[in-house]
Amino acid sequence: MNPGALLADLRARGVELVAAGDRLRWRAPAGVLTDVDRATLREHKAALVAVLAAGDAVAEANYRLDPRPELPDHTQWVKLLARAYGLHGHEPAGVYGALHGMRCLCVLLRDDGNGLRLLPGELARDEYAALRARWLLPHREALTELLGEAGRGREGHAGR
Repeated sequence: MNPGALLADLRARGVELVAAGDRLRWRAPAGVLTDVDRATLREHKAALVAVLAAGDAVAEANYRLDPRPELPDHTQWVKLLARAYGLHGHEPAGVYGALHGMRCLCVLLRDDGNGLRLLPGELARDEYAALRARWLLPHREALTELLGEAGRGREGHAGR
């Protein structure tokens, strides 16, 4: 298992991991860690400690850039979020923050032939519509540009 992906998964579920020398310490909300999770942590302890202790830039970048790397559109999200971060920085209420938050909620990207389009993924349509109005529409112009660039330069759509 990729230590960066494991860290991203655990962090997404509210698990805090810390390297303390050669020891791995964790804190998690009650009921979050299963026996399988604990076994995985023990099995990958050395790699996780190394990543945490060294502040491995790749693992941290993967976490920061795509909190849901297990989803099939991971590569597209890495490109989109990297570009958003590069252009707009990490303002939580900004373009990057809005995209990152939506991705945390499993929003997907799809190339519709005219560019990339944001789709509800696992969200109910009405829930997605409310989140879209709150977080994406204020950044419509920037998102249209970013989705167009990420869609190989074609004109994009801001989650229509």
